[in-house]
Amino acid sequence: KEGLPNREEKYSISFSKVSRILATMKMTSGNWSRCVYWGPIRSNVMALPPDRSSVTVEIGTLEYAEGVPISLNAWRRMSRRNTVDSALVSRPTAVFEALPNSTALACRDRCAGETGCMLTHVSATGCFHIMLKV
Repeated sequence: KEGLPNREEKYSISFSKVSRILATMKMTSGNWSRCVYWGPIRSNVMALPPDRSSVTVEIGTLEYAEGVPISLNAWRRMSRRNTVDSALVSRPTAVFEALPNSTALACRDRCAGETGCMLTHVSATGCFHIMLKV
């Protein structure tokens, strides 16, 4: 190896964590059925018909890989388009929202107020949301 500089090369490999999130809840009783996205459930009330004695509940899940997040505004723009970009938001997407002095409660409140927010967690500089176009 004469003539080559003597230097140490350093390589890193990153793996995306694959996770599963709750996506939908379907309630069925006879010919009555309701299906809702999981994210908004905490702010919705679902009433059952009074004449039903049994209900079947189905929970739908989605897998997602945490990747480099996009901004919340970019996600909003992409979800409004009918282009290839909108196909990106039809699967769970990691979104970062800068929120100085964020807390877990603040992130949950922000998520609850955002259509399509399925899951959230806090970081030192803001909130990471897992969003799904609904």
